[in-house]
Amino acid sequence: MAQALTGGKKESSAREAALRALKTVRGGGDYRAVFAEVPDARERAFARTLAEGVIRNMRYIDYVISLSARGGRSPLVADILRIGVFQLQAMDSVPDYAAINESVAFAAKKAPMAKGLVNAVLRKVSQDKFPAVAAENETARLAIQYSHPDYLVRQWIQYFGTEQTERILAADNREAELSCYVNTVRYGFDETLRQVKTDCAAGGEVREYPDEGRFTLSGVGALEKLESFRQGMFYVQDKSAHEAALAGAARLSGKEAPKILDLCASPGGKSFAAAAALGGNAEITAFDLPGKVARLREGISRLGLSCVTAGENDARVYREELAGQFDLVIADVPCSGFGVIRKKPDIRFKTAEELSGLPELQRAILSNAGKYARAGGAVVYSTCTLWREENEDIAAAFLAENPAFRMIQEKTVPTGADRDGFYYAHFLREEA
Repeated sequence: MAQALTGGKKESSAREAALRALKTVRGGGDYRAVFAEVPDARERAFARTLAEGVIRNMRYIDYVISLSARGGRSPLVADILRIGVFQLQAMDSVPDYAAINESVAFAAKKAPMAKGLVNAVLRKVSQDKFPAVAAENETARLAIQYSHPDYLVRQWIQYFGTEQTERILAADNREAELSCYVNTVRYGFDETLRQVKTDCAAGGEVREYPDEGRFTLSGVGALEKLESFRQGMFYVQDKSAHEAALAGAARLSGKEAPKILDLCASPGGKSFAAAAALGGNAEITAFDLPGKVARLREGISRLGLSCVTAGENDARVYREELAGQFDLVIADVPCSGFGVIRKKPDIRFKTAEELSGLPELQRAILSNAGKYARAGGAVVYSTCTLWREENEDIAAAFLAENPAFRMIQEKTVPTGADRDGFYYAHFLREEA
C-alpha cells in the first residue's frame, strides 16, 4: 500500500498537484508532466499515487460517491471527493479520521461551499469502503468495478470470455514493475545484476529471471541515477514486446549479418532485442518520425550497439529504394494501447471514435513493410493493444492483399500480472 504524507504544507502541495493532474486528464493532456513541477521527491511520489489511484479507479470511485451524494457537482469538487475516497480505500497507513480531516481542510481551501458535502460523503464512505456494484448486466458490473469503458469490456468478453476478461481488468489496475533485459551484446547477466543490485542498495527492489535474461525493478526512481543504466548494461522492455521481437529474430540465427528494418522503432526496444538475440551480428536500421529519433539515438549510444543505425522516416510513406532489401521487417505500429493500461492508466478514457482512424494507418504501414521484405524474408506486425480491428483484422487484410506471404505465427497475449497485453503476427514471404 502507498505511504502517505502526514499533514501540513507537503500534504496540501501533493493534493494540489494531484488535482492539476486530474484536470489535465480531463483536458486530454499528459498528466505525468504535472509531477515534474513538484520539487520534493516524497511529495511528488504521493501526488502520483493519489492521481494515478483515482485515474485507475475513477468509475468505481464515482459509483461509491453516488451512493452517498446525489446530484451534480463541479469538476473541482468531484476531484476532491475522488482523492478523498481513494485515500480511504487504498492508504492503510493513514487513519480514516485523518484522511477525512485532511480532505475537508483541503476542500475548505479550494471550494469552501463544498466543505460540508466532502465531510458528509467521506464519513459515510468510511463505513462501507468497497460496496458491491449493482448493475443491469455483467458487462456493466465489470466496467464499473474495474473502471473501464463499457465498449472495451464488451469486446473483451466476446473475445476472451468473462473470466479471462476479469483477470485482464484486474491486471490493468495494478502498478507494473519495470521490466529490463540485459544488453548481452556487451555484458553478461551475472555481472549486470551485481551492478544493478549495488545501484539499488540504498533503495529499490530487484527481481531476477535469469532464464529469461531479464529482471524487474521497482521503487528505484529515475533510471538515469543508476550506474548500470548509464553504462548501457540493460534496456527497458516489456516481456510481451520482447517475445514479439524475438519471433522474427530467432529464425535469422546463424545467418551472416542479416538486414533488419524496424519501421516504428523509438524508443528502440525491439531493435535492441534483435541485436542481443543475434549477438550484434546484424545490420539493423531503426526508423521513426523526426521527433522520436533523438531518443532512439540516445539509447543506441548508451548501449553501444554499433549494429543499429537510426534514421528519420514516416512509415506511412512508401520508399521504393527500400523495396526487397531486408531479411526481417518489424512493424510495431501506433495503436490504441489497450494492452498497456496498467502503465498508462488514462488510456482507458479513450473513446471508440478516437480509435476509428488507426486501422487505416496500420494497414498502410504493414503494406509498406511487406514491400520492404525480400523473397524468403519475414515481417513481424505487432501492437500493444487487445482490439480485434487493429490486430487480427489487419493481419487478415494483409494476407488477402499479399498472396506472396503466408502467416507462420499469430499470437494474442492477454495482459497479466507480469506482462502487457500484446498481439503479433509473423509473416513469411515465399521465395521467388
